[in-house]
Amino acid sequence: ENLPVADGTIDAIISNCVVNLVPDKAAVYREAARVLRPGGRVVVSDVVLDAPLPEAIAASVAALTGCVAGAAMRDAYLRTIAQAGLIDVEIVVDRSFGDVALPMAPEALLHEAEAAGVDLAAVAQSVRSLTIRARKPG
Repeated sequence: ENLPVADGTIDAIISNCVVNLVPDKAAVYREAARVLRPGGRVVVSDVVLDAPLPEAIAASVAALTGCVAGAAMRDAYLRTIAQAGLIDVEIVVDRSFGDVALPMAPEALLHEAEAAGVDLAAVAQSVRSLTIRARKPG
């Protein structure tokens, strides 16, 4: 959210599944736009949602540490990137994250979901791993 570099000095930014853990995703992308030089690129792999999480999962510490509870809705996430001033926002890869993460779900999360009557397998279908590319206008 606060990179210790001057404006317009960075050629490229990469990130692997970190932004979803930051509450103010817009601040992250505004900061990326600030430090990128004109024509600079950003490539981010992150977890997004195609449907809202049930409250029991959204409030779960286990789901947060598993990179799910902090995820934003796909459309809002992509809009945030564009609103920061980055252009040519493009999804390069779109994969299921839930199918991979579900077998590794901690027991605490499984118990929380069961107690709340949540079908975790169904929820997992809406959890996606995207690789997104964008650039600063040049």
